[in-house]
This record gives sequence, C-alpha cells and structure tokens, in this order.
Amino acid sequence: SSPTQHTLDLSSSSFLRLLTSPPPRDHRLRKMARKFFVGGNWKCNGTAEEVKKIVNTLNEAQVPSQDVVEVVVSPPYVFLPMVKSILRPDFYVAAQNCWVKKGGAFTGEVSAEMLVNLDIPWVILGHSERRALLNETNEFVGDKVAYALAQGLKVIACVGETLEQRESGSTMDVVAAQTKAIADRVSNWSDVVIAYEPVWAIGTGKVASPAQAQEVHDELRKWLAKNVSADVAATTRIIYGGSVNGGNCKELGGQADVDGFLVGGASLKPEFIDIIKAAENGTAEEVKKIVNTLNEAQVPSQEVVEVVVSPPYVFLPMVKSILRPDFYVAAQNCWVKKGGAFTGEVSAEMLVNLNIPWVILGHSERRALLNETNEFVGDKVAYALAQGLKVIACVGETLEQREAGSTMDVVAAQTKAIADRVSNWPNVVIAYEPVWAIGTGKVASPAQAQEVHDELRKWLAKNVSADVAATTRIIYGGSVNGGNCKELGGQADVDGFLVGGASLKPEFIDIIKAAEVKKSA
Repeated sequence: SSPTQHTLDLSSSSFLRLLTSPPPRDHRLRKMARKFFVGGNWKCNGTAEEVKKIVNTLNEAQVPSQDVVEVVVSPPYVFLPMVKSILRPDFYVAAQNCWVKKGGAFTGEVSAEMLVNLDIPWVILGHSERRALLNETNEFVGDKVAYALAQGLKVIACVGETLEQRESGSTMDVVAAQTKAIADRVSNWSDVVIAYEPVWAIGTGKVASPAQAQEVHDELRKWLAKNVSADVAATTRIIYGGSVNGGNCKELGGQADVDGFLVGGASLKPEFIDIIKAAENGTAEEVKKIVNTLNEAQVPSQEVVEVVVSPPYVFLPMVKSILRPDFYVAAQNCWVKKGGAFTGEVSAEMLVNLNIPWVILGHSERRALLNETNEFVGDKVAYALAQGLKVIACVGETLEQREAGSTMDVVAAQTKAIADRVSNWPNVVIAYEPVWAIGTGKVASPAQAQEVHDELRKWLAKNVSADVAATTRIIYGGSVNGGNCKELGGQADVDGFLVGGASLKPEFIDIIKAAEVKKSA
C-alpha cells in the first residue's frame, strides 16, 4: 500500500528529493566545453621537506583525468625548479608572480622570460595580496598580464572586491574595472583564466555562498560578452577562490559559471585532493557514484518515505536505468505546452514517454534568473499534471521579502497561481524553499519552517479545501543537512525535504532516515 499523505498521521510519508548537481541554469553543455581548472596557491609557505611531502601526496593521489580537470600548483619561487622536477606529469606548475618587463635592474623580481626558460607554463598575476600590500594598480596588473602572455606564459588573472566594496554595493564596478584593465591590453584570451577572489573571503574562513559566487561569475561572463566577445565569454574559464575546502567545493563547483578554483590554505593539505575531485561534479561518472551510494544504502521502506532523485536532463535516462526500484526520478523542469518550436526545452510528453514520473516546477532559481512569473509556473504545473506527471511545486520568499514581513503574501500568491489552475492535488507536493536559505548555509529554524508550513496549510484549507490541506505534503528546502534534518522533520507540518548540496554527500542517507522521526512521533 502507498504511504498516506496526512501530515499528522503517524504513518505519513516523508518526501525527499535529491538534486544531483544543481546549477541555477542549464548551462551544462557550455560549461562542459570549459575544462575544470584547479589551482593550488601555496603562497609564502613551506620548507623543502614540507614541499616534497605535499608533492608526494599529489603524486600518489587518484584524481580525474586531464580530460576532466587541469591542475596547476604554485609554490614559492625558490621551490619552482624542485617541484617542476618531481611533480607528476599530468599536473602543471605556476609562478606566483612575474615582472612587468624584460629582466634587468629590478632587484627582487623574476621575469617572464626566466619562467619560460625554466618551462614554467603558468603565472598568477594581480592577486589581491599584491594589489593591497604592494599597491599594484589595475593598469599595472593589466600590463603584467599582457607582457606575460606575449612571452608565451599562461595567466591566472585575479580580480575581486573588499568587504567594504561589497557592502557598498560596488562589487561589479570593482571587478569590471579590474577586468577592463586586462581586456584593454589583451587579445589572446585562450591563455587566460580569470580567478574571482572576494578579498573578504581569502584566508578568513568566510566563503561566498554558491549563489553569491555564481552571481558574480555570471555578471563577469556577461561583461566579457558585451565588452570583448561572445566567444571569449563562452570559453574563458572563471574560477573561484576564497576559503575553498573539501566541504564546500562540490556545491560551489556545481554552479553553472564556476569553472574551478584557486585554492589557498587547503592546497597545502590532503583535502586538496577532494577539491580536485570536485571536477567530477555533474559528470556521468560522478552521477553513477551517487546512484551507487543510494542503491547500497539501508533506508526506511516505501511505506515510510518516498524518495525522488532529480538529475540534470542529460542524465535522466541513465539514472532511470540504474537506480533502485524503490526510488523515483524527477526532471528539474519541463515546458508549459506540447513540444514543438521551443529550442532548449523538454516537454511533459517527453518525460511521460521516458517513464519519468515526477517534475520540479517553479524553483526559485528559475523564477529569479529566467523571470518565471507565478502565472507561468501555475500554467506549467497544470499542463504537467494534465499529461500525467506528478509535480513538486516550489514556493518561497527572498530575504528582502522576509525582512519586510511579506513572507506569507509572497508564498500565498505563488500558491494561488497554482490553485487557480489545478484540481488534481494528490499528485502535487509543495516545496517551501526560503530563497535566502538556498545554498547559503543559512537555514530556517524549525519554528520558522513550521510557521510557514502551518500558514500554508491554513491557506489551502481556506482557499481550496480542508481535505487538500490535510493530505497535501508540504516539504522544506534550504540548507538541509544531516545535522538539522531530524529537528526540522519532527515539526508537525514539515512532510519531508528538498535537498540541495547535502544530497551530493553520504549524509543524504541520514536525511532520508529522518523520515523515521515522523513515523515514531
């Protein structure tokens, strides 16, 4: 028998959705054309013995192939020849800086020509530490980038704002000015990687949220398209740096416009290997590993919990074919009408044809980035249901809307646009995802989640029917993890979760097991 859906029933079904590789937009093919890049900036650290140990660790590591990821390590100048001589051949070496002109009377500097002579292929230029401590201006950095490229080096060009600049709202003004000083002097973009490093997140333990990183990378790519060319924008790798570690690298690396990392302190530790492996995020190999983990897991039965996994479109058939039979598959979106002249879209009919039973609609990322209105989402939900799909319908407020006290006005309006068009509620799950808690590490408290879920249920009772209010599952999404899932899942009106970053990790199994909390309540 299928699990009941009444939120207060002791045998009610919790509902979990696994979002494997969750970029805000479907840039998968363009991103795949940009090989993932992981740089390790060792900065001013190490002795010869310590450096040898780090290199030995890298040499012994099992990491994705060169077809998947390009790895570059950047030791201090004095260790460059040694590292070059003992490092595995599929990894490359970078200098941490070079001079703006040909060598000569420039005490303490290293010229681009010297690096070329030593077969050092890469150099880091414009790092915020040098901009701040040595007063390197945008123009000076631009000149250095141009000169290094002219000598045959490849360049990791760093840009990024201070905390004061971010708080004043001038992040893109700062980053655009830094990039412009390079663009004004450079034509060979194929040998340039841009490293966006928010200064406030370097070595501080703070880190830009995946959404913050994606926002700046997206704006940088738009700037390149407008001011350089569409081809340069599409092909130039933009990597993120700023307290990247083994715990946050997969979710950061899963963003559509994050093409890798420039890693500081963590590059001196074994977890650097885990960061390199983040290149597999969203590859067929990585998806297979996630599915294998799920297939082997001991979890509550279908009578207790319904589990739905939602890979990107390109992996749907594969996941459907290898996933355990007690778990289901969902698409992350579908079109609002029957298929036809709608390039880049997937129709509900196609999903039905592939026996994909579920679809996610109205996710905040699509509402915000693709301007999907409440009415458009409502139309999509109605059409998908009419074709026989089950729908996970997403609603939720931004931080500004919450602080203005309009959470329920926003959520009610989003839900009304669905209710006005839908009568088949047994095939609808509502996912409340406060936008301010998605991918930020912030999470609504159990009381905050329960409050909104309770108000949503009251809204359904008043505006749809008491039966729909009592039986419709309302799940919570927003930085759910193995540590908070039990308390969240124990709330009377929280019927499960919509899981993002944690669904890529083994702790997702613990989140599934949180369904037992509701069963034993």
